[in-house]
Amino acid sequence: YQINQALEETGYQTSYYTERTSSKTGKIKRTKQYSPTDLGSEYSTFLLDKAGTDKTVQVLRWKVSIIEEIKNQLGGVN
Repeated sequence: YQINQALEETGYQTSYYTERTSSKTGKIKRTKQYSPTDLGSEYSTFLLDKAGTDKTVQVLRWKVSIIEEIKNQLGGVN
């Protein structure tokens, strides 16, 4: 299992795509984004992180306790 797939399958997060046009190439770039569900909100938080030299981005982080929750819901998958 990939962690994002497991989080979605167990109802802790959803995913969606955002699109932006590259200022360098003019091509549209699609990026997959993740958001916690109501169920996942108690196990997650958003933090601000530095990206590159002049950008700040919001990142989704999960508490370690989510691992046991996912394992229990997926039937003890290691």
